[in-house]
Amino acid sequence: MFARLVTIHVKPGARATATRIGDEANALYRRCKGFVAVYFMFIDEAKGEYGSFSVWQTREDADAAAATHRDLLARDHASDMVAPAKVQIMEVYEPKAV
Repeated sequence: MFARLVTIHVKPGARATATRIGDEANALYRRCKGFVAVYFMFIDEAKGEYGSFSVWQTREDADAAAATHRDLLARDHASDMVAPAKVQIMEVYEPKAV
């Protein structure tokens, strides 16, 4: 599996904006191939820093979600963002059950 860690910056104190973006991303991700789970984070509200951690079946699925999410941010939320989103994709290690 693969994970996407996305950090966004909106205006400080714009929690409602961040949760709206998260709700839209959640709905979008759930329709994407290979979706496993997503979690949203309030990293530093005073700085307007928020994030998401999503899990995907394959690297290709994670890459496709990245393109879809990038389009959502550019199309619908460019005016909300104060810096470009930072996206990292990484392989997930799942320990064997003991």
